[in-house]
Amino acid sequence: MPEFDSLGARQEPTEELYEDVDVTSDYDKDSMGETIAQEDGVFEILYTLTTVMSNRCLTIKTEKAIVTQQDIVDFILEIGEEKITSINFVGLGEKYLKTGGNYDGE
Repeated sequence: MPEFDSLGARQEPTEELYEDVDVTSDYDKDSMGETIAQEDGVFEILYTLTTVMSNRCLTIKTEKAIVTQQDIVDFILEIGEEKITSINFVGLGEKYLKTGGNYDGE
């Protein structure tokens, strides 16, 4: 509810009442958390994760990541080159954003 001063004028809330709002929250972000711009090159990376469940049980699952050209090298270094099974060029960010982030490999 707005507060008013002694003259009846509305007072603006103090800075403490303002929330930090991520203005890019409506935009698609890549797997590294970076906003995908229309002019960015977008890549789909498939990689494997191996988990030891017990002494004899090993699970291997394939994961998918979407990264831009700015982050592709960092992502590969973070995951490990040996875990990468494929890298596909999706297209420019404009194409990826038009699909609503639902790139299906075509």
